[in-house]
This record gives sequence, C-alpha cells and structure tokens, in this order.
Amino acid sequence: MLLSPYSFFASLIAIILLTLILWLILKNDHLISYIGLNCIYVFALLILLRGLLPVELSFSPFQLTRTIYSRKAFPAFRDILLSPFYETEFIALTPVMVLYGIWLTGSFIVFGVKIYRYCQCRKIAALLPEVTDPKVAAVFQRAREHVFPKGSVRFRLLQTGCFPTPALLGFRHPVIFLPDIDYTEEELYCVFLHELIHCRRKHFLMKLLLDLLIVIQWWNPVLIFCLIPAIHQLQELSADAQLIRITTQSQKEAYLTGLGRTLRYVKEKRTFPKHMDFTLLSGQKEAAILQRFRYIKAKSVKQSSWWGMCLFFLLFILSFTFVFETSYSVQTDNTGRELFRNPSEGNFYIRNGDMYDLYMDNQYVYTSIEILDTFKNVPIYDQKKEE
Repeated sequence: MLLSPYSFFASLIAIILLTLILWLILKNDHLISYIGLNCIYVFALLILLRGLLPVELSFSPFQLTRTIYSRKAFPAFRDILLSPFYETEFIALTPVMVLYGIWLTGSFIVFGVKIYRYCQCRKIAALLPEVTDPKVAAVFQRAREHVFPKGSVRFRLLQTGCFPTPALLGFRHPVIFLPDIDYTEEELYCVFLHELIHCRRKHFLMKLLLDLLIVIQWWNPVLIFCLIPAIHQLQELSADAQLIRITTQSQKEAYLTGLGRTLRYVKEKRTFPKHMDFTLLSGQKEAAILQRFRYIKAKSVKQSSWWGMCLFFLLFILSFTFVFETSYSVQTDNTGRELFRNPSEGNFYIRNGDMYDLYMDNQYVYTSIEILDTFKNVPIYDQKKEE
C-alpha cells in the first residue's frame, strides 16, 4: 500500500462517485427493493472504508492501481501550489503549506467539537431522570427480552422533552431517550424494538466511522449533504426491516401508527438538539420518514441479492484502479534514457557511468543501477548540480 497526495486525490474522486451512486439508489424505492437493503448497507460500509483507506494497492508482482499521467493540468497546478509566495532566510511559504495548515486546523476543530458534544451528550444523559412509569418499564423489559434474550446488555431508559424522536446513545453502556409522545403500549413496544435493534446491529460503530471520515474530510460537501443523510436513512430502514420480520401484522400496524405520531410531533417541534449529533437520532425530513412508511407497508422486500453484492464489491475494487500523477516534459540523454524535470529543489540524480547517484536535500543517499519508481520524476544531471 502506498499513501500519497495523489492516492488521496484518487480516493476523494472515488468516494464522491460512490456516494452519489448510493444517494441516487436511496432516492428510488424500486431500486432499494430490487437490489436489497443489506447489499446497500454493505455498499455504504465499503464507501466509508474507501474514504479511510486513501492508498494505492500495488503488491509485486500484482499491481491493481494504474497511474494516469497528466502532462498539463496537474503539472501547472502543482507548480502553483509549490511556488513560494513568501520567503525569508529560514522559511519559504507555499500555497500547499497554507492548505495543509487549514486542513489540519479544521480537522482538529471538528474533532474537538465532536468530542465536546459527545461529553455534553453524556452529561445531559446523566442529569435526565430515568423512566419510572411501571407500565413503560414493563413494555421496555418485554422488548429487551425479545432482542437481547440473554440480558447481557444493560440499558438506561430516560425521559426527555427536548427530543423530537426516540434516540439511542452509545453501545457499551447504551442510553435510550424517550420523547414526550403519547404512544400506546403496542406502539411503544415497537419503538423500543426499533432502538434496541440499532444497538443489536451496532449501528453506533458505523456512526463513529462516519464521524472519523468527516473529521478527515470536513470540507467535502458531498459527504455532508449526501453521505451523512444516506447512512442515517439506511440505518433507520435496516432497523425497520428487522423489526417487521420479528413482529406480527397487528404490531406492524401499531408501529406505523407510532411513526405517524412521531411525524406529527416532529412537525410541531421542528428543532433538533445540535449537541446530540453523537446519538442515533432520527433527525430526518418528512420525505425520509414517508419512505420508511412505504418500506414497512411493502408486501415483499428483498433483503439481499448476490448480483447486487458482487456489483458493489466490484465498484469498490475498481475505485482502487486509478491514480492521477503529474508528468513533465522529458528529454533523453545520449544513451536514450529519459531525463525527468521536476520543480522540487534538493532532490536529484547524478549520472555515475552506468549508475545513478541519488541526492535528497542535496545530500548523497545511495547509488542504483536504474531510476526507481519512487523517484522517477526527479531531475538527472551529468555532473554535480550547478548552483
């Protein structure tokens, strides 16, 4: 594996294209039913994995990644980024240094904000009262025994008026927030099942992977406006799909009624607590909730398909097959070897008979019989580099 600015750029293009495909699939109910929800969920995981692995896959003798050279656009852009705009005796500032600084600063800020909000979320959860209504506690116990028959996970059930929908926080010591909605016992039972299924399927871990990718690519609008809502919707549909498989028809109808109550409550409340972004909070728009209605009411919904799984894995593998690199105009010496030119200073080769001496930062490193791929773009000189 090789990590470089070029491989990161290729990864960026890949996850943008894959995210747009995922987003378009989720806009079409027929595609969801035809492909299968489990396949689409795996596809979302692969997108996160691709974003967190911005590398080239090259294993000798097998090389998956192929280099696409740019002879005009990339070299011109690279020259601009590496050209100093402020120089002193000790430092030379370039645009790429400024961009790296902005990127790292933004990542630290986003990471800090997320940690702060997570701590605030835990702090608020510690101050909220636990549900004391025995009927509600009994319904929750019945739902927990259905999803976690061994009772290995201990939950805290909290009552709150600041949440527009039920929500789940954490996976090791999970907390379930119950809003002030007058659910019937059957509706409440299905609501608890839905939240417990989130915990059972460890959806919170996927949320953490998504947050990690956002910390790295906080500036990417496709992730913010397409991938985040797509994954949230996928998790809701995934929990709904499991719920309708383990409930009766009457409970399914009660759950639909409960969703209707939640939708009306969301329209009245209209606000979602920003400090709760670490919870599995269904802060969805009306269209997303209506899609869940249609999915639950569907008579038969395919959960997976072998061709869908193969297609998404193929797209994932194909996303590693390209990387863009700069390629400068070349000249040849009297032996026909290419003499590469590069705007970077301090790294170069010096011909030593049929050998090549590699210098890095003007210091001799070693002698090789051929130009290594890693340093294929550094210049070659017939004698000591002239000042």
